[in-house]
Amino acid sequence: MAPRDGDENGINRRPRQNQPAVADGQGPGDGSDGEDDDIVDDDHNEADDNSEDDSEDSMDDNDEAEEEDAEEEAAYELRMQRLRAENAELAADQMEQDLMLKEILWKTEDIKEATKAKQDELAELREIRRLRGLEEASGGASANSEANPDPSP
Repeated sequence: MAPRDGDENGINRRPRQNQPAVADGQGPGDGSDGEDDDIVDDDHNEADDNSEDDSEDSMDDNDEAEEEDAEEEAAYELRMQRLRAENAELAADQMEQDLMLKEILWKTEDIKEATKAKQDELAELREIRRLRGLEEASGGASANSEANPDPSP
């Protein structure tokens, strides 16, 4: 809070605090000056005069409260029904996705097995080719000499 003109202790002043509300409705905003002689005690007479009205009002309030409770209960049940339906739908989607995942995994395993078989077959064919190459390199000269013993015409 900024210091006021002519207030030498303005910086050290404590901030103003809100005044607590007075229970019987008297406070700074109600036009009273806070003194007890402003109080008029007519509450007991009004209470006696309005006792019948209060009981009718409380019955109306009870009816309204019961209607509100019934409406809230119906709204709650509707929400719960929607949530149960949504939950069942999500559970069905989850089951469907689980089955699809299992199918994908089965197909993946089948592909891996087929790939492994082809790799084994390829390795076997390479080995056969290598062995033929070795045979031709080592016995190729003797095999050709027997087939054509005299290369001259």
